Amino acid sequence: MFVVGMHRAGTSALCAALSACGASFSDKLLPPMAGVNDEGFWESVEVVAINEQLLAAAGFEWFSAPADAENLDWSEAKFDAFRNQRARCSRADSVKARCKQS
Repeated sequence: MFVVGMHRAGTSALCAALSACGASFSDKLLPPMAGVNDEGFWESVEVVAINEQLLAAAGFEWFSAPADAENLDWSEAKFDAFRNQRARCSRADSVKARCKQS
């Protein structure tokens, strides 16, 4: 299960609510950060790493994007590995399945 949203948009609160309803998330979540998100981030360490690698391949960082970001061609071959990772994650039978890099 993926919950997607901008930072500070309530995604951690939504994940906590979903967890209380029985949803399962990764066993390796980002740890809480005092004063920022005391209850935890509910983000998979592995998925965050994949996201940061994808952004780096595109020349971005999570907190900024170049002014010409809309002109990026996401169909370029350099993004194939990320598409393959996403496809493996999408086909996973379990919500706890890992998105392993090949």
